[in-house]
Amino acid sequence: MSKVLAIDPGKSKFGLVLAHLEEQKVYKAEVIESKYLLSHVKKIYKKEKNIQLIIGNGTCSKNFINHLIKFIPDLIVAEEKNSTFRAKQRYFEIFALKGFKKF
Repeated sequence: MSKVLAIDPGKSKFGLVLAHLEEQKVYKAEVIESKYLLSHVKKIYKKEKNIQLIIGNGTCSKNFINHLIKFIPDLIVAEEKNSTFRAKQRYFEIFALKGFKKF
């Protein structure tokens, strides 16, 4: 599978990224309200060909995972433990602080 739809769950909204791994290209990145997640994901899943869905197992994800797995049996559930801390570390590796901010 070259295309991936990654879902980052939250309490009131979800982050979604549709990307092509081999091309290292992001087609869509958006934040949507939780109440629209299932219908939105179903629409994308039906439209795209050969797409893999990944959802984080963090905040409020359990209910959505149970619904999504009914129509997407190959759904991948990713461990999100310490992901915010790791993302922050990675951000500062890419965008290192300079000058006075460094201290």
